[in-house]
Amino acid sequence: MGFAGEPYIACPLTTDYEAAKLFLDILDPYTMPVGGTKIGKAISKALEILVGKEKDKSLSQYKICLLITDGEDLGSEPVKSAELAKSMGVRIYTLGIGTKQGELIPVRDSVGNIIGYKKDEKGNFVVSKLDEPTLIEIANLTGGIYSYMDIMPIIKNIKDLKRLMHEQKYRTHYKERYQIPLAIGIVFILLGMFLPERKIIKTV
Repeated sequence: MGFAGEPYIACPLTTDYEAAKLFLDILDPYTMPVGGTKIGKAISKALEILVGKEKDKSLSQYKICLLITDGEDLGSEPVKSAELAKSMGVRIYTLGIGTKQGELIPVRDSVGNIIGYKKDEKGNFVVSKLDEPTLIEIANLTGGIYSYMDIMPIIKNIKDLKRLMHEQKYRTHYKERYQIPLAIGIVFILLGMFLPERKIIKTV
């Protein structure tokens, strides 16, 4: 899912990684229906996809969301959306891109060549800056981790989570069921105490 002013579902949830890569390859800024950056809306849409209207939110404890952004937001309250994710048991991993100093946003033509830089309504250049505190807060709040321009720590953490999920799923739980055979044994012992002894007569 890509997002700008509104989230855009480029590919439904699937285990077909090749299909997902294909959809990812064709995803670009021009496919976004509305400009801007509203992280809160993107998180809310991701929760809708991952959890839906499940009443039992414990089923979501191993569902994760990877948020790749510079962290700048235009009033969509991303931390509030992260709190909702936490209540649903969804972890959000945040991958920060961009610089703290800020960078101009390039405008490209149909073949990808830079033809200028984005300006606001007053004609001033728009500078996009990395907002690390917000991304760190979102990750920490939901039990995920934050990484800057390096996805490997996130991948490692997710692999550890998958291993933990596998161990918990197949952990052996023993149930004590000795009471039934013990009770049967005691009944036979008591019966044996009240039964008369048989005398065996041998004949020659």
